[in-house]
Amino acid sequence: MAPRIAAGCVLLALACSTELKAEPFTILPNGQVAFDTALTTSGVFRCQGSIACSGSGTNSVTLGSGDKQATITFSGVDKVFQVTNRAQPVGLGTFDIVSTPGFTYPERGNRYLPVLHFGLVFDHTSPTPAVGRLGWTFGPGGRPELPILTGISSFASPLDVNPPDVGYSALVYTVRPFPFSLPGQGSMNLVADVGVVPEPGTILLVGSGIAGLIGARRRHSTKRPS
Repeated sequence: MAPRIAAGCVLLALACSTELKAEPFTILPNGQVAFDTALTTSGVFRCQGSIACSGSGTNSVTLGSGDKQATITFSGVDKVFQVTNRAQPVGLGTFDIVSTPGFTYPERGNRYLPVLHFGLVFDHTSPTPAVGRLGWTFGPGGRPELPILTGISSFASPLDVNPPDVGYSALVYTVRPFPFSLPGQGSMNLVADVGVVPEPGTILLVGSGIAGLIGARRRHSTKRPS
């Protein structure tokens, strides 16, 4: 009987420890809550307008033709990390650009129209399963680099699990720097500051992303010929 009781206690202890480990957050030694985050990202390019472009709808697109072309490839991430209420930089993926010498991005008839759209997908399995998206258009062409023309910098992923007496509502990703430009050659890491926030903070951070979009569009509009 005693061995059976001991075995039962061991199984119960294992079950309890497994249940505790299943919680998608950790209480750090300083009392701070850290949310155990599992993130996968991916990206898709879409060509805009009638320009020389192939690979639309995939993660790798080639702009231009002949001896003046560039291939842009986005590689996402699959990582696990902890998020607290103090924002920390997290890599979301990498743009790799390979081009021919002297390449400049193609432009449309109206040079202020975008030549490329990029959609970034966030797929969380922890702490709260959720899928979210950011989308950016890039233009104008005619330059060795391709700047963001429209889009916002922030994305909020809902958070529906908390320790007792803790009220965080979302994980917020804010891309830095923003807006940015795709280079004509080389690699560029896509990085975001990530932190958990209560609802008012979510509104503030996403609002700052919208403000960044407005500022970017104003900067482009001031460059238009009269």
